[in-house]
Amino acid sequence: MSRPPKQFQSCYNSRLLKIGRQALVLKPKKYQTRVYEYLSSFLPATKGTLLKRLKDLLAAEHKELMKEPLEKLKLDVQVCMPSQQAKYEEKKKTGEDSKEKLTEDDLSDDGGDGSVVPLKRFEWTDELKESLCGVVSAKIRAIREINRHLVDPSAQIQSFLRDEVKVLWPEGWMNSKILFEVSKNAHDSFTQPKVKK
Repeated sequence: MSRPPKQFQSCYNSRLLKIGRQALVLKPKKYQTRVYEYLSSFLPATKGTLLKRLKDLLAAEHKELMKEPLEKLKLDVQVCMPSQQAKYEEKKKTGEDSKEKLTEDDLSDDGGDGSVVPLKRFEWTDELKESLCGVVSAKIRAIREINRHLVDPSAQIQSFLRDEVKVLWPEGWMNSKILFEVSKNAHDSFTQPKVKK
């Protein structure tokens, strides 16, 4: 049977999550697989179905856990943007800082030709930095729980920042390189390669 019946899904989800978390610490990975082989002999589901279900449950749980820190960051950005946009518009009118050559860091993730344009520089507060680090820390906890053996954790964090965090800012005000740099305190131990002694 490839899919468990609905009553299985509803009544065993919490137990499967609990067992799945405990199995994640087993090494080598073949011991994790044996747990699900054993369970499948007692349940109306295959080992593959149990593993897929666990992955879906963990992903749904992590999505729910990410809501609060993302909402806090979104609110913090919304609160500070009007004053920053007003400052930018004032600088444009007065001509101050309005015709600078963009550096590579100032270019958006979508590319850019480095043409002469007014700069939109986002001014970070300690509270905003803390909110961003909270989001990144929550994402790292989720990544570690689902996949403990990442080939490139840095790429995964950069992708998350580009796809899910950068969109909290108005267009042109943020890029993922700056987000990665500002959140370094939260992800540094996760994204830096481990040095073998």
